[in-house]
Amino acid sequence: MKIIYFCILTSLLFACQTNQNEISDNADSLDTKTSDTLLKSETVYLEDLLNIEEDELIKRYGKENITLDTIWGAEGMFYMGTKLFAKTPKEVIISWSDTLYHSKIVTLTVNSGYNIETGELELYNYWKSKTGISLGTNLKELVKLNGRDFKFYGLGWDYGGEVNSWNEGKLDKAGVAVTLGTVNFDNQTAAYNKIVGDQEFSSSNTNAVKVNPIVLVLTVANLK
Repeated sequence: MKIIYFCILTSLLFACQTNQNEISDNADSLDTKTSDTLLKSETVYLEDLLNIEEDELIKRYGKENITLDTIWGAEGMFYMGTKLFAKTPKEVIISWSDTLYHSKIVTLTVNSGYNIETGELELYNYWKSKTGISLGTNLKELVKLNGRDFKFYGLGWDYGGEVNSWNEGKLDKAGVAVTLGTVNFDNQTAAYNKIVGDQEFSSSNTNAVKVNPIVLVLTVANLK
């Protein structure tokens, strides 16, 4: 099983975010045995990592699981960050307030993986947000969690699927950002084609409801 992973530059505290269709340039194969072992682990909340420093990360997860790397975003933008459990189903991308000394976590991001053998995305849920959001949470579920409809950018471009407003719902000040999309790129419907491109849509849009896109990228931010 060959899996490659997405990388993002979060829209919550940075200027841009990756397209759901962009693949990391430095991705490689994921060992099946390692994958199976990691997937048996219980779910952990991303927010529980927000207020720990790099030395605590190393102590908790092991230096061999902490990797300094270039994090690529949309339109060629990038920053230096840290990857926890790089290139595994447990990968978390960490951005720091101080990128030189790696102090104070600003955001934590988990991404979908892309299976190049099946042509479909892989959703791993070791991590989730205390808001109830995880990879795979769909549009209808997000509306319920938010308590009202929200707005997102059309799918299929650099900022495609990015939720740009929670419309003062329950998630508005929760420090969470998501990117929506679909799992199988070869199974698009007429409804899908009507919610693509550089424009804004409401979660109440008839075609959006039909497609019911899911969370492919999840970011939580340190609001302190």
